[in-house]
Parts: sequence; C-alpha cells; structure tokens
Amino acid sequence: MSAIWGQVSWNEEIADEVTQTMRLPYEQKCKLDKIRECSQKHFYMGCGIQFVTKESVMEQLPIFDRERNCSVTIDGLLDNRQELMELLQVADDTLPDGSLMYQAYCKWGMDCLRHFCGLFSMAVYKFSTKRLYLAVDQVSARCNSEQLLLNNRVAVLFLRVREDKREAY
Repeated sequence: MSAIWGQVSWNEEIADEVTQTMRLPYEQKCKLDKIRECSQKHFYMGCGIQFVTKESVMEQLPIFDRERNCSVTIDGLLDNRQELMELLQVADDTLPDGSLMYQAYCKWGMDCLRHFCGLFSMAVYKFSTKRLYLAVDQVSARCNSEQLLLNNRVAVLFLRVREDKREAY
C-alpha cells in the first residue's frame, strides 16, 4: 500500500513549495518506508510506499515511461494477483502489485481497470495529449479525499481547503 499525490499544471511551472505541501501530511501521519517522486516543468507525481507485503519492498512508483510518453502512479493491493499474473503471462512472483498493475496498463490501456480486483487508486498522465486519468476501485476504498478540487489558481485551492479546516494536499 502507498500514498499517492501529484499536480498537473497546463500553464504554470510546478512550484517546489506546492509539492512539499502535498507530501508533508503523508510524511507526518503515515509510516512511509520510501518516497519517490517524478517531475517535469508542468507535472509532478509522488508516491510514499509502505512495505506491507514482501513484494512492496521492490515497488518503484511513480513510473515515468519515455516510450509511452506517460507517467503512472498507483496505490494498490490486489486480491486477484495470481489471476492477473497469468493473464499477463508474468512468471516473476516477486513483482509488486503496482508494477503488475502498470504492466496491465501497458497491455490494455485504461481498460486494465476491468482486470483489477482489490483496493486501488491510480493516476496516469499522458504528456503527448496532456490528459490526466484518475481511477479508483469500485468502492473507492483507497480514495482518501471527499472531493476533487479544480481551479486555475493553486492559491485559491489552498485558501478553500483552509477555510474548510481540511488539510491541504
């Protein structure tokens, strides 16, 4: 299991203080064993990983895929791990769930969601089309936010979150 966060800006560069603000609550409240980040001028994804399975120690999220021109991050714990490995013809049983889910994305695109059974949140950003895809499991068990805030100014989002006395991330 892990914690994922990120930001996409179609007009402005991502500021370091914004990424730090998103990462900070996870660093303070979660026992994260590893934090990895992926960023470019207008894009940022982070993933804090907890070693809850023997496979999760090997997790390398987020993934920046130059060949597919996308970045993917996943918070997932599969119930149908063995079945998915068979469908993907993966023999390596040490492959972490996030990496296995990423392989499913590589094979089926966003249709990979039809093959997942378990708890997950997933974000895919395609640089070529500037599209962000967000997905959660059927009951949103891994979605820890009540809402998705969209605005063209980050300052407005943080102001809104503070007014509601909620955490900014």
